[in-house]
Amino acid sequence: MPPEDLTDEDLQKTAMYAQERQRKSQQADLEADGASVEDYLQSLNMKMRVSMDDAQVVARLSQLTQKTNQFNLTTPRYSEADIEQKISDDKTSVFHFTLADNFGDSGIVGLAIVERQSEDRAHLDTFLMSCRVIGRRAEEAFLRTIIQTLRTQNVKELTAEYIPTRKNMLVETFLPDNAFTEAGEGFYLTNLKDAAHAPGGDLPIEIEGP
Repeated sequence: MPPEDLTDEDLQKTAMYAQERQRKSQQADLEADGASVEDYLQSLNMKMRVSMDDAQVVARLSQLTQKTNQFNLTTPRYSEADIEQKISDDKTSVFHFTLADNFGDSGIVGLAIVERQSEDRAHLDTFLMSCRVIGRRAEEAFLRTIIQTLRTQNVKELTAEYIPTRKNMLVETFLPDNAFTEAGEGFYLTNLKDAAHAPGGDLPIEIEGP
């Protein structure tokens, strides 16, 4: 990859690997003292920043669609031009998030694209997250934040799809686990007033934005 094509996240990979080793070391120490996984997650003091329709990070958002395979509901591959078009579309919202904790900032690690289908209904076209933050409940925090935003826009129903691949079995039950009901083969629907979509006060993550 030519140097001019490197994103900030590419350049920071070495530091991020070191941070992850520190997290695993802390988790092992806490578990040795009898702490739970939830205790470990609380100890990280995680802070999530959710942003929407930010044209300044198009390169990274496109890169996420090209490289993310495991935690990816539909595995679309979007170019930078595709992402720019979606950001400029009044009926489409492009969400992303960053996640920081005691050991550092993981950068932009999640992307969701929501398409407005009618006045009170929307579709989750894309929902993906980098494997570097799997296991920290960031996906729940991100989804709930998106849903809270849609509620303020008077959206009442959100549809979604799971398209299985050889690599994304990790998210096979993500939608039903988060209050989506199957509405056809691979298609799901949720009422945004469902109690399971309450703000993330019960999650070990402080959320800001969008």
